[in-house]
Amino acid sequence: MQIKKAGVVGCGTMGRGIAEVSVRAGYPVLISDIQKEALDRTTGALGVMLTREVRTGKIDEETKSAILGRFKQTMDMADFSECDLVIEAVVENSEAVRLPETGVATAEEIDRAVVLGLNHPMGPFKLLDFIGIDIACYMAEYISANLKASHIARSALLDKMVAENATGRKSGKGFYKYG
Repeated sequence: MQIKKAGVVGCGTMGRGIAEVSVRAGYPVLISDIQKEALDRTTGALGVMLTREVRTGKIDEETKSAILGRFKQTMDMADFSECDLVIEAVVENSEAVRLPETGVATAEEIDRAVVLGLNHPMGPFKLLDFIGIDIACYMAEYISANLKASHIARSALLDKMVAENATGRKSGKGFYKYG
């Protein structure tokens, strides 16, 4: 498969690095995050770095413009439908849950990608089932309130699952069925 456009979900250190390497390699890159501020910081950091490289003679102004021209941001997950490759690099918090909520991928697909691609023993959704979805909701609420981390907000999907007693392994159902 030929990759013509890449997508990166998540603007943490890893997502930012993946996006930068890809755009420098000549690929148009679409990057997303649940926080507009994170997207703007990522784009700004790339611009500052490229400006520094122009100043030191590592690249010219034309190369800088070409790189920035290939780098686009979005907050609409539907935009990823035009990408040939989408890399999930979300910060491990409730942000990962937003991918199935928006229909980008199923929980099973994301778990499979994490297990096979990152060599983890389980993906984030199987881990949520193991911990307990109700516990994950309480943790997100506590972190959001006490650390002023509004990006780690409770997910509507997780709240719905808790209301339906689909709290993971302990209830027999969550993202997966147990029994």
